[in-house]
Amino acid sequence: MTKRLSKFAWLFASLMLGLAATASATTPPTGFTSQETLIVPVDGSTITSATTLQAGKSYLLRVTGTFIIASPPCPFADAEFARFEANNTCVLPGTPQDFVGPYDIGVGINSATVNNNKGITWSTTFKPTHRYTASFVGLGAPISVNYHDTFYPDNSGSLTLEILAPQTLTQTPIPTLTEWGLFVLLSVVVVSGFWTLRGRC
Repeated sequence: MTKRLSKFAWLFASLMLGLAATASATTPPTGFTSQETLIVPVDGSTITSATTLQAGKSYLLRVTGTFIIASPPCPFADAEFARFEANNTCVLPGTPQDFVGPYDIGVGINSATVNNNKGITWSTTFKPTHRYTASFVGLGAPISVNYHDTFYPDNSGSLTLEILAPQTLTQTPIPTLTEWGLFVLLSVVVVSGFWTLRGRC
């Protein structure tokens, strides 16, 4: 019985870790569903979505992460701001940098030229979570995505961009369990398995 209970405990721990991973995953805002996830390079190259965004339909674009944009002590940037540090030792102490001269740095949408307009404004306020969401109206075509900077050789890493499509009334929602529902179901399975093993011993 001891060996069986040990195996059962291992299974329970594995299931709990899986549940925790599910709970920590990002989920789309209410009314939207994840359509595509893109890894955005920061070397100046452009990528194109596989998704065609329907003309006139309002989507959400959500971009997350940080990358290396310069040498220390101020090496970091996200989709909208750069040179931010917790200890405020950067070029503009306490003020994350949004422009390099006249150029608007950050993740650009449908804007191949690095200039003062990258096609989208993720936020006018720096977010320590480095997660920004912006509305985007589809043009009946895929979107092109790149990072706008004035100097690329010292950049390394990438950012993540999600295309979130609105759920339509014609879509039939697929029933899913909430995190608490999964926990209750898991608890029932654990208790049932315990009593089954106990009855066999």
